[in-house]
Amino acid sequence: MANKPIDSIEALKSVKLRMMPIMGEILAANGCNVVFMSAAEIIPSMERGVIDAGEYSIPALDQTFGFQDVAKYYMRPGFHQPCATQQLVINKKNWESLPEDLKRIIQVACKENQMYMLNDAAARSIKAMEDFEKMGVELVVMPDEMIATLQEWTNAWYEKKVKEDPFLAKVHQSQVEFLKMWAPYKQTEKIPYPDWALSQ
Repeated sequence: MANKPIDSIEALKSVKLRMMPIMGEILAANGCNVVFMSAAEIIPSMERGVIDAGEYSIPALDQTFGFQDVAKYYMRPGFHQPCATQQLVINKKNWESLPEDLKRIIQVACKENQMYMLNDAAARSIKAMEDFEKMGVELVVMPDEMIATLQEWTNAWYEKKVKEDPFLAKVHQSQVEFLKMWAPYKQTEKIPYPDWALSQ
């Protein structure tokens, strides 16, 4: 969220922005004024004018955090985080010591939690967006050309980093291969929403 609309690369470069490390590095390398700070510092920093904009999370969590009290604009989509996941980290030896039935219970519980989290977050974020509008916070949808430039910057960053880190290269290649399979399939599913559903 921000105190001025960020609807172009030029506008993005004109603000002092709190961003998380990876996308922050990418933006900084391309001339943006990035500030790294903890989540707890974002709202006070926006109140005092230390930063003009701050990235945090989904609309529901941004609302809980209080962004609507210090920002006039809400930018979408969240280009810095195209997906969200939940993790359960278990020591490998402890995991291997579990009987198969308990392993299966944990796996099923994790899958169920992931689906619940995604659906619950979407429902609460819809309500948060409605609340933002009532409070006078303006939605700004970033144009396609802006997103395309951000994607170019991101690709260039990864091209450099994968040469430095073999493990990152392995993970990145796996994601690239999946996306090449997934993206064409998802394109066939795109059906435009009817006008009546999009009218305000």
